[in-house]
Amino acid sequence: SALDGLGREFCLVRHAHTGEYSLLLSCQPQGASLADDDVEDSYVASWAGLMESLASETGVTQLAVTVDTAPDSGVRFRRTLSKRIVEDAPELAARAMAQIMDQYAAGGASNDVTLTLTFRYTDRDGKYLEAGEAARRISLLLPSIREQIAQAGGGAARALGMEEITRMVRVAYDPAAQETIEESDEPPYIAWEDCGPLMHEAGWSHYSHDSGLSRTWEMVDPPQSNVTADTLTRLLSPLADCDRKRVTVLYRMLPPDKTMFMAEQNRQKAANQVSQEKRATVRSMSQIGKANRQAVETNQGAVMVFFGMLVTVTVSRGEQEANGSKPRHAPWNRPQAARRSTCAPATGHRTRDSPQACPLD
Repeated sequence: SALDGLGREFCLVRHAHTGEYSLLLSCQPQGASLADDDVEDSYVASWAGLMESLASETGVTQLAVTVDTAPDSGVRFRRTLSKRIVEDAPELAARAMAQIMDQYAAGGASNDVTLTLTFRYTDRDGKYLEAGEAARRISLLLPSIREQIAQAGGGAARALGMEEITRMVRVAYDPAAQETIEESDEPPYIAWEDCGPLMHEAGWSHYSHDSGLSRTWEMVDPPQSNVTADTLTRLLSPLADCDRKRVTVLYRMLPPDKTMFMAEQNRQKAANQVSQEKRATVRSMSQIGKANRQAVETNQGAVMVFFGMLVTVTVSRGEQEANGSKPRHAPWNRPQAARRSTCAPATGHRTRDSPQACPLD
């Protein structure tokens, strides 16, 4: 842990095998359901500005946004209302509060949004920098990053502490521990070496861990249609037939010099493809139009970003799953299930099926 430029503490997760450091920020998105069109446009433009800013910073390797949706146990709701009840309250008011706690505590959903920035710094000899020097450089960027996140509609971004990270990891592996943690008056301390799974087994179609059973889907093709502000609304909404859902969008920003080179390369490839065809198809002509627009936008300052998406669904392990049989209530047993993931979510490395680069306006 270290202090940023404004004296606020933040924590870094070190990846010793890659020399990278990850900074986890908890965000409170304002949402766009009640926002006007011009406000939504400003959010999108500010998000693009954040991408451009990160692409220009040396050492930034990846940005990940995770939306974690889980059923709300109602423990925090009851605790909050209980603190507002006084001993000499009228009988009618006390019964009304008790009825509210019984009816509205259960059945809700909690949404946690985490933004993860990954950095890799090297010295002149190509060696990875020590944790102290890396934390010093990241601390200088953190105030500006927080401000840009707020402008993009992410609310007040707060750096997660080590205890918060370990509890988050523990609940991800053991969903049944969430209610136990919330019922405690003080959050329990979980050491980093103890937050992993106590038992786990990786199968070809699922991953079994403690009290949960998970499966991850990977986006293998970019959307063919235009992506609007509400395209992911249904995907991010709570699902009735699963206990926990985690949607992660990965971004890898290219530096401005590589962006210009790749945009020109894409434009030349599209032109050569049309010249080799006897009769140009609509698809090839469309590729030329996209490549020309991409070159114009990158020349105006836009950056190129490789992006991907991972969707992880977790259900509770019942008695049948613990004995090794297939879960009947798992949503991926349906015929229309999507293709399962074949990449490591922790690294987000691209495969041959990963989407191509896409410029941001």
